Amino acid sequence: MAEARWHGVVPSTVTPFDADGAVDLDALARLVDFAVSVGAHGIAVTALAGEARLLTRDERREIVATAVAGVAGRVPVLVGVGAAAVDDARRLVLDADAEGADGVVLPLPDARPPGWGVVDALLEIAQASEVPVMVQDAPRYLDRAIGVEDLATVIERAQNVCSVKIEGAFDHVSTVIAALGETTDIWGGDGGRDLLACLDAGAVGVMPGIEVVDELVAIAGARDRGAVDDAAARMEAIRPLLACEMRSLEAYVASAKALLEARGLLAGTRTRLGIELGRDEHADLLGLVPSGIIEGVRAHPAQRA
Repeated sequence: MAEARWHGVVPSTVTPFDADGAVDLDALARLVDFAVSVGAHGIAVTALAGEARLLTRDERREIVATAVAGVAGRVPVLVGVGAAAVDDARRLVLDADAEGADGVVLPLPDARPPGWGVVDALLEIAQASEVPVMVQDAPRYLDRAIGVEDLATVIERAQNVCSVKIEGAFDHVSTVIAALGETTDIWGGDGGRDLLACLDAGAVGVMPGIEVVDELVAIAGARDRGAVDDAAARMEAIRPLLACEMRSLEAYVASAKALLEARGLLAGTRTRLGIELGRDEHADLLGLVPSGIIEGVRAHPAQRA
């Protein structure tokens, strides 16, 4: 396999909204700066964590432009192009390319034209431009799966498809790594819950959320330095929090925003999904946060903006 195009811990950021429900681009810029400054190896926007299906095309384009400007070439910017229809996703690929994104993250669209298979749809979208593509298989969150054989066919026929991101139980991640990992960069997701297991199995990186990206970067770094016991202990401490967040996509978005607010990284928890944690859920969530994580972020320069 060629050298990985992208690697490491690349958080998928939530989309902040202001009190009126508009996208808060200033808050997004601060989140992006925070993630890069704590060592994230890239940034992903307008993916599942970003409530992208509830954003307009113009909002999505503004978010991409904000992330690209904020990163300023320090790390790659990947853009989720999930959409209801194939044509909508094609337009999002072109928008991302035009705004200077380094790659796109492509899940299977909700619907396909009559007679089209999974491969037809993914190829039509991926080949809309020459921008590098990470295909995302997220059956748990999208209620539709991409088989390993279809993934292999797409990779073979589209030269710009360079990565595959797997959401789901770790055994599925390891199955795809065994099948495709010698020729294709395989990524894990699921909020970083299985970060170490994915890396140990041969994944080139993991795309978690942004709310505890500093801790996940530190865990991956400890592993890379050979401090495997420290990495394992820190992972074990944070895994219950990640598992709680990942009960569902809706639970994740609400939980991530609540934790970001508690850490001083967001000023509010508004979502387009129209959900928020109840008082008991909020208390339970914060009770799972390892000691020092909430307090440790407040001195960060991004929080003084």
